[in-house]
Amino acid sequence: MKRSLFILFFAIAIGFSFLHLTSCTKTNTVTKIDSVTINVIDTVGVILPNMQGTWVGQWGNDFDALSNAYTFNVSANSVFIVNNGSASYTGTWKVTNYTFIGDYSIGGQTLEVRAPIDSTTMQGTWQNITAVGSAQGTFLVTKQ
Repeated sequence: MKRSLFILFFAIAIGFSFLHLTSCTKTNTVTKIDSVTINVIDTVGVILPNMQGTWVGQWGNDFDALSNAYTFNVSANSVFIVNNGSASYTGTWKVTNYTFIGDYSIGGQTLEVRAPIDSTTMQGTWQNITAVGSAQGTFLVTKQ
């Protein structure tokens, strides 16, 4: 009887050990893609497009026609340079939940652009996030 209990407990212990070794665990890894460090959490076969480069297009206020020049220079180390047709401004960029987000400041006000990531075209919105609702619109830029 003792021997049967010992074998039963031994088999259960081996079973739990096997389950522990084969169970799925969350891991955080740091990956370098095109000289940019990206934190990847449980990514299964997803390769994000390289957002670095020059993007050229237009912007408009609210839902007006896009009629103003817009250029984004997206560089390594999160450097984001925007030219809105009048001047250039420097800020930062990131990709979160498959969305490109760039922030830059004009005269003490912070503006933000957002668009779903794409390797050739970004179509999205911009807004003043310092004074929400005071200035906003849409934009369309194409990677050069």
